[in-house]
Amino acid sequence: MNARLQGKVKTWQDRKGFGFIEPDDGSEDMFLHISDIPNKQKPSIGEKVQYQIGAGRNNKDKAINVRLESQGLASKNKTSASNIATFLGLPLWHWALIAVPVVLSLFIFSRSALPLILTIGMSAISFVLFAVDKTKAKAGTWRIPESSLHLLELLGGWPGSLLGQQAFRHKTQKKSYQLVFWVIVLLNAWFWIDTLLLSETVLNNLATLL
Repeated sequence: MNARLQGKVKTWQDRKGFGFIEPDDGSEDMFLHISDIPNKQKPSIGEKVQYQIGAGRNNKDKAINVRLESQGLASKNKTSASNIATFLGLPLWHWALIAVPVVLSLFIFSRSALPLILTIGMSAISFVLFAVDKTKAKAGTWRIPESSLHLLELLGGWPGSLLGQQAFRHKTQKKSYQLVFWVIVLLNAWFWIDTLLLSETVLNNLATLL
């Protein structure tokens, strides 16, 4: 991870959700998007910021992992739970979503360990591959096919993919990838609903009635 740099917000457009940072070292102004600010908090012009440099669209540099001066002052009042919830920039509902397959896998562990193994194993592989693909993207070398990443997500590795996207700021701005990813998440949700509710509860109730 590259070093944190300092600067101040030079321009900001509320309607479009982006602006530019004027670096303290006198280098070229750095593009800033609201999606790279924790909780998508709008900055003020002239506000001091800390940031790192990452790849944006067309491989142009942009500010990532941005920390506003106002957020640093407010962080003293946050609880440890909220700090954990915002780790890697993920909102609380994302963490809740990730917890669902893990908890449900544990629920049926006594009957089969396969769901838990797939969820944890595929997620770990997905996370690592996102780190590798991000490195390859920066180096301009051979990339991991998106179809391979999606296959791992479909096999239960989507939680690791979601963490990898946020940890390495990779694929988060690519709409086509995000569309397929969230369809896969919905398919996984359907699998769990079908397995735990339709296949068991509903069918058992029907069998009782018959």
